[in-house]
Amino acid sequence: MTMICPHCKHVTNRRSSLEQSDVTRKAYYLCSNPKCSFSFVAFEQISHAVKQSAMPDQSVNLPLSKSKRTKQEQEEMFNEVHS
Repeated sequence: MTMICPHCKHVTNRRSSLEQSDVTRKAYYLCSNPKCSFSFVAFEQISHAVKQSAMPDQSVNLPLSKSKRTKQEQEEMFNEVHS
């Protein structure tokens, strides 16, 4: 995975990463521009599911993307939030 350096706009490279949880990683990046050499840490997190797993882990609770939810699921979520 790559990101763009916020300083010189060159590509950065992920040097390593550490799992923080089932849905979060701490990643270390380095700019590919030797004149810049900016390095930084980014947290990568799964925010929602586009398609639910066929083998779901009950301990992982990720919402389904709004565009993929059925009307019934949207109503259930609304009721949970407003009850």
